[in-house]
Amino acid sequence: MKPLYSGIFIGVLISLLNPGMARQTTEISNRPAQSSLAELKRVARPLLIFSTDALNTHFQKQLEFLHVTSREDKTGAGELTERRVVLIPILESGEYLPTTGASLFHLLSVDEASRLRKEFGVKPGEFETVLIGTDGTAKKVWRTPVRLQSVLELIDGMPGRQSERREAERHPPR
Repeated sequence: MKPLYSGIFIGVLISLLNPGMARQTTEISNRPAQSSLAELKRVARPLLIFSTDALNTHFQKQLEFLHVTSREDKTGAGELTERRVVLIPILESGEYLPTTGASLFHLLSVDEASRLRKEFGVKPGEFETVLIGTDGTAKKVWRTPVRLQSVLELIDGMPGRQSERREAERHPPR
């Protein structure tokens, strides 16, 4: 199984080791690491982005809508990290190496990407974005690029996210 690329999601790791530190600002590494969708269950909310390649208009627009394409605009990265969202591009062309926001990205092995394309019925040439909950189930499928606010509102309405917010209020970072 050949890994394409995956970024380390330090916020998730920190929240597992020490939940109180999860909300503190940390230096985030861009070092590649292997991951699979199953490894993210109960840990993160994967946002799968199916596309032909990184130059696809819909793919580029999706990253722009999520505010993860600019080094200056940290809005999307912060909001997504707070909600434990990881971006998983699944490209027909293979490898995607983000130029900004690398800590938000995980790329899967060729076998895992192929399995997910089949599982979600994404045909060659199609674009699709799928939000997966921490329980591992698909919560919403979009066939066109989705705006950051729509993703955040959907996540914030989920019982798991509401529970996380209550827990954070009870145990604020020191």
